[in-house]
Amino acid sequence: MSGKATTKVRNERLEARVSRDQKALFQRAAELQGRTLTDFVIASVHDAVATWPETATCVAVRQRPDGMEVCAPHGLADLLDGIWRVNPIRVTPAISEARLARQRVRVRWPRVRVVPPG
Repeated sequence: MSGKATTKVRNERLEARVSRDQKALFQRAAELQGRTLTDFVIASVHDAVATWPETATCVAVRQRPDGMEVCAPHGLADLLDGIWRVNPIRVTPAISEARLARQRVRVRWPRVRVVPPG
């Protein structure tokens, strides 16, 4: 799942039960972006990953027949380097501090380096 929504072979089906109005809304949004409804939905998932609370958590991985596909809109450096950094797209510094305390990051993972928001 790279930053761009690209699809090679489409041999699987995903179904969702939505109202007629919701489907029309999704279809219109896809048209406004010049995408198919399928590509719009896939891009929406990628966009959602980019908004997870910490940059190291903005990662989604799935197995494909030809290997692994990674969606990491903020890169993998923070995850691999053990860095806790607020994602300003999603949360304020205050929310980040509350999450940091609630998750007990410094206790659970003492080697994680916390980058203060701001």
